[in-house]
Amino acid sequence: MSSNHTNAGPPGKLRILVVDSGIDANGACPNYPQFGPSPDCPYPGWCLEIIDVILRSGNISHEFVVDRNETQQLDWGRLQANGSFSGVLGRVESGEVDMACLLIQKSVMRMEHFDYSVPISEVRPTFIIREAPLTFWSLILNCLRPYDTTVWIGIVVALIVQVFFSYK
Repeated sequence: MSSNHTNAGPPGKLRILVVDSGIDANGACPNYPQFGPSPDCPYPGWCLEIIDVILRSGNISHEFVVDRNETQQLDWGRLQANGSFSGVLGRVESGEVDMACLLIQKSVMRMEHFDYSVPISEVRPTFIIREAPLTFWSLILNCLRPYDTTVWIGIVVALIVQVFFSYK
């Protein structure tokens, strides 16, 4: 990680950038940022919940640097022509904050400039598609979906063998 810390915060406190990004930190919570679920905020954000466990287990003193992200266009950070980063990564690189409470992807280029924690989860991308229209045959054939083709071949072969031996 770059070591040109120009904006040191309070001594001994971990400065954590929290950006309202919905899944990582839910800015709609009345006491944003808050760690745990409450009746007013059942989902404070995945990243905040993980950070809470880490801070409590290590008894780490911290300070939030809150970015409300009013535009909802989060600038994660890009390497600029002058060699510094913009956005969230730029704030970490400049020393304004010590870490960002965002689940961010590793890249070879970023790893040359920043340290990363060990992975805390594995996110598998999925796609949402529109539902296919229901027809009589789609309802009938839905019973076949839970099993793989090889299972159905085995069932048919077993049925044929059973029929063959039961009529001998």
